[in-house]
Amino acid sequence: MKDTRLVALSGGLNSATLLTKLKRGHADVRAIYIDIGYLPRIAEMNSAKMVCHDLGVPIEIVPLPGMFSIL
Repeated sequence: MKDTRLVALSGGLNSATLLTKLKRGHADVRAIYIDIGYLPRIAEMNSAKMVCHDLGVPIEIVPLPGMFSIL
């Protein structure tokens, strides 16, 4: 059984650093970005995609547009 790590990636420095450290020490790492629909999401999502591309980590974008209005 393969041990996979999943990182909730915001596109910011903290989650990108965590993803980088896990990738260096563990072969099977995946990322998830949750799009809650607020305005800065475009820049954050692009940053998350770029980090994953550079590290060769698959990323799943999960749209939850109604979540921002709840928060």
